[in-house]
Amino acid sequence: MPQPCRPSSPPPPRRAAAVLVVVAVLGACGRRAPVPVPTPASPAPPQAPLPTGLGPLAFPVPGGGVVGGFGWAERAGNPVFVPYLTIRPEAQGLRAVAIAAGLVAAIHEDPARLGLYALVTHAAGWSSLYGGCGAMLVSVGEAVSRGAAVCTLPAGLSTAVFGLLLDGQPVNPGPYLDPA
Repeated sequence: MPQPCRPSSPPPPRRAAAVLVVVAVLGACGRRAPVPVPTPASPAPPQAPLPTGLGPLAFPVPGGGVVGGFGWAERAGNPVFVPYLTIRPEAQGLRAVAIAAGLVAAIHEDPARLGLYALVTHAAGWSSLYGGCGAMLVSVGEAVSRGAAVCTLPAGLSTAVFGLLLDGQPVNPGPYLDPA
């Protein structure tokens, strides 16, 4: 029976660490450098304020709805930490869009959990992750504006993944997203 992901120590805080944290937490849990996550008994961390000009954040899949939340869940009888939202597109042909202005920092593929995904860095240590993409509409190093298309979502896609990070650590995106 697989062991749940229980990362233990944080990586050094660096801007490039966001990509490593995404891989460690979201893509290869238990096979990369450990990343701290709260235990089920831990209180929720306080909500960090968004920097001026960054929020409210656009909803990452216009026309989609959240079907899986951020936090602890049970999978195959084991508690696991889910550091992202799962979003079901309500129609085919939708695109994931940038939640705020930023710079595309990475594009990778993680067949086991995220599929094709992009990481966009924003102001003051904030980053966003868009997973389950069919095709990228951006390139690494490209600047994006709020609402700009990041990727297409494949036809027949059951869900897309959206993550929010602050200084490389997963943050619950729900309170920050503009539902409109």
